[in-house]
Amino acid sequence: MSFSSNVKAELSKKLPELDGELAECAVYGVLLYCNQFNAEGIKIVTESADFAEALPALFKSVFGAGFESGGTGKSGKFTLKIGVPSMLRLIMDRYGYDPASEPSLRLNRAVLRSEECGAMFLRGAFLAGGSVTDPAKRYHLELRTNRYHVDRGMFSLLEELGLRPKSVNRNGSYTIYFKRSGDIEDALTLMGASLASMEHMNAKLEKSLRINASREVNCITANADKTANAAVEQLQAIKRLRSAGRLGSLSDALRQAAELRSDNEGASLAELAELAGISKSGLAHRLRKLIEESK
Repeated sequence: MSFSSNVKAELSKKLPELDGELAECAVYGVLLYCNQFNAEGIKIVTESADFAEALPALFKSVFGAGFESGGTGKSGKFTLKIGVPSMLRLIMDRYGYDPASEPSLRLNRAVLRSEECGAMFLRGAFLAGGSVTDPAKRYHLELRTNRYHVDRGMFSLLEELGLRPKSVNRNGSYTIYFKRSGDIEDALTLMGASLASMEHMNAKLEKSLRINASREVNCITANADKTANAAVEQLQAIKRLRSAGRLGSLSDALRQAAELRSDNEGASLAELAELAGISKSGLAHRLRKLIEESK
């Protein structure tokens, strides 16, 4: 299962726990973000078996009746429908809608009487029209709808709930999204997906550890390359001085530095300084002097 499927499974398993206005608010989120919600019918299409299994009981707890039809199509998706006019009128009336108002369907804030109601509404909306990417790959959570006013209402609600959403409109599809890992974790926690939020945090931590480890390895490699290149330059300078017969005319300190480097080609500056019994800066000065003398 994908990370998004696991999140929906976690949220769906908690739907039977809801009752009263919290169940009503969760259903409201489902309706405003599902495939169809108007006077002609309600149609909810989902890939989540857990969500499809939990929905009938949730609708029955709110409206006293479930779905009239449902099943799995050729695509493997689950479809749940309500088409009886009397039931549709009951549902639309419950949320303050006139059947003729569907083209400008918008969020009725009077339904959401508390912050907890807002969180349950978000849970339902995510289950019907949301997705979240595996945090091991990238950070992205979104809610998508083709209803402009619903999108704007949700954006304002999320801000009031302390989240920091962003939005984009592409070809009549309105998307609210989060790309910061902390915002996604906050949204998951608010919806009630605490396990998924923790998994997201752990994935972020593991990614950070891998990046830091990679940086450390790169740093060690770079330092090793720098040490090796410096040693090669010093050895070439000593070779030139020896070939020119000038090594013996140098000061005792420079001759000793040349011998030390020649006898310990792969040693670091710190290791050579320890063998010479002098400071790193002192030995570095002598080795630079050898290079200058060889030119």
